[in-house]
Amino acid sequence: MGLRIRLIFAILRRVHPPRHPACLYVDFDGFFAACEEQADPRLHGRPLGVIPVADAVNSCVIAANARAKRHGIRTGLAIAEARRRCPELALVAQRPDHYVRVQQRILAAILDVLPIEAVCSIDELVASIPAHESPVAIAHQIKRRVREAVGARITCSIGCAPNRWLAKIAADLDKPDGLTILAPHTLPGRVLELDLEALPGIGMRMRAPLTFAFRPRPRPSHEIAREIPNKSGLYWLHRADSSAHFRCIPKTNWERNRQPHNTRTDREGAMNTLPKKPRATKRKGRHPDKALSAAFCRTVAEAGRYADGNGLYLHVDPSGARRWVQRLVIRGRSRGLGLGSYALVPLAEARELALANRKLARAGGDPLAARRRAEGMPSFEEASEKVVAIHSGGWKDGGKSAKQWRASLREYAYQRIGGKGVDQVTTADVMAVVLPIWTSKHETAQRVRWRISAIMKWAIAQGYRNDNPAGDAIAAALPKRPVRVRHMPALPYREVPAAIAAVHASRGWIGAKLAFEYQVLTAARSAEVRLATWDEFDLGAMMWTVPDTRMKAQREHRVPLCGRALEILREAGRLNRTADADEPAGLVFPSRRGMALSEGGISKLVKILGIAAVPHGFRSSFRDWAAERTNHPREVIEAALAHVVQNKVEAAYARSDLFERRRHFMDDWSEYLAEERGQVVTLSR
Repeated sequence: MGLRIRLIFAILRRVHPPRHPACLYVDFDGFFAACEEQADPRLHGRPLGVIPVADAVNSCVIAANARAKRHGIRTGLAIAEARRRCPELALVAQRPDHYVRVQQRILAAILDVLPIEAVCSIDELVASIPAHESPVAIAHQIKRRVREAVGARITCSIGCAPNRWLAKIAADLDKPDGLTILAPHTLPGRVLELDLEALPGIGMRMRAPLTFAFRPRPRPSHEIAREIPNKSGLYWLHRADSSAHFRCIPKTNWERNRQPHNTRTDREGAMNTLPKKPRATKRKGRHPDKALSAAFCRTVAEAGRYADGNGLYLHVDPSGARRWVQRLVIRGRSRGLGLGSYALVPLAEARELALANRKLARAGGDPLAARRRAEGMPSFEEASEKVVAIHSGGWKDGGKSAKQWRASLREYAYQRIGGKGVDQVTTADVMAVVLPIWTSKHETAQRVRWRISAIMKWAIAQGYRNDNPAGDAIAAALPKRPVRVRHMPALPYREVPAAIAAVHASRGWIGAKLAFEYQVLTAARSAEVRLATWDEFDLGAMMWTVPDTRMKAQREHRVPLCGRALEILREAGRLNRTADADEPAGLVFPSRRGMALSEGGISKLVKILGIAAVPHGFRSSFRDWAAERTNHPREVIEAALAHVVQNKVEAAYARSDLFERRRHFMDDWSEYLAEERGQVVTLSR
């Protein structure tokens, strides 16, 4: 209201005011922020704010230094707004234990100067100044001792006045690092310039009666006292003219002349009743239920707030604008929700919204949070892109999985649910996506369902929904299919040498033919061979080290090389060696264009030759040969195939990779292939 009142202070309960500012009030400036700035030299000279916890987003600033306050940063300001006002603002998390330790050092330093009467808070204290001491000298001595004890970044504002209440006002008059003396002969002085809200102890509940009591109105020329006591024993006296001055009134006189709290005296001495204090208790009787009518809402012109029921109110502004507002208790806190303009939301719809919000709040939900989520709700397609981005870092197939995700969802899911909000996808939607292909393309349908389920789990984690429509609920509704295990096609081990000979006799690219034989000799997986580079080989030690990024088990694997494998590598070295290079570099088995062989390149070569197997199936042929034709231990065979020990206890103790034993094993495999073929095939381009 911009109210400024003229105050005349009659101090204390004695007849005469004190002649000395006997009370000293110390208020530390931005104490939390000052402690952090003192502790970290990197924060010196920067705008600084203190927040409750690190990485907080929806919280507020709880303390700020002077530089931050120049940008409008105040206690209670939202973090986002603080960053907008001051982009260079530094934010640190609070450290209460550190602040308490600093306070203890400050108290010890001040006790060396004078006794402390009371510690009001962690950054405020009160002391009494002896009558023979100078307040200015005491204040400067306190500032110097604090600087010596905790550092120059922690400053304080000091106020000296006849009592604690005035001393606190004095401390607030000159911030930061100020000193203000309010001597009795200078009062009220600068205090008259303050707004009512700037006075300590004046809150919202006290402001209304004071505003009414001190409103301008005709007064007699003589002084009329209106006394209002506060916690410090002060009395406020009001005059209509501008000649404000001090006068002491004994408390007995105030008590004797006091009028009832709800009356006032007019010029004729008549007693008029003041407005009663608003009801503090809950109104008794039945709550309103559908108290408004459509006709009333349409025609009401008087500004005000009109209750309908379920916390729903129609707000009518002085301009005539009407809007719906609902008051609800959400998780123990009273909150207000705007439901829209009356021109857009009729009475019946507003009641439906209010009832739905009240049910949600009663069940423990938060309608405000639900509205915020709805405003930023991603579509199913947008959510799928976010899930792919999250998981792509853990996929080690060069982006193949991400492409498969997008391709399958684009073909089968996006047309039905791609544009729907991720919270609107139902079990019926998922059924409509997977059921048409559940029998004809069962494996694809399972993958699509699993990918939809992963997206729904992400939505649950983000708080967008509470259930997974692609989870267990849909399993019972989908047709049952017999579980059939289909292994990759493989040749009997006796036919492997003939397959190698057929590949070498073909007209395929020499790099693909070398890669195929090398994969069979080492019993490696396709990607491990196709993407192999020369820096992984130690030809002197006859060893190939496959990095963990290309291994299925995600751990490094050493492969012993037989003589035939070394011959293949020497032949492959001629494919990419340049004229000015002594050693080959880059890919070991490049394609015709110098790129990595595609996954289907070797498979296509094998298929064209009519070999009833896939490249990965030769690992199975190798395993059958080892079991039927050799006496090598099972552990050595499994280590050659880079299989992980399934028993966790056994794996914890079996830490050797059995490299030397695998060398003899792989030599036996190479000799078997050479003997069966009966001759060494000459490779040609």
